[in-house]
Amino acid sequence: MKFEIRRFGIVVIPETDEDKAYIEDTLGLSGEGDAVHLQRRNAHGLNSIAYLETISGEDYERTVLRHAKARGKE
Repeated sequence: MKFEIRRFGIVVIPETDEDKAYIEDTLGLSGEGDAVHLQRRNAHGLNSIAYLETISGEDYERTVLRHAKARGKE
């Protein structure tokens, strides 16, 4: 897989059939306009980013609700 880092996003370009299968099956991006969300993960005990993780489905909904409650926007 090839990644292009752009000013306002990251472009993921599949290079093999396995890459395409990962994008479509594992990430669930099988149709035009499908989206995956990224969640920031901080380094343990620090307020600095460690990595980004994909999040979808029920996990995404729970995360959005938890953050809305924390901000008082239920």
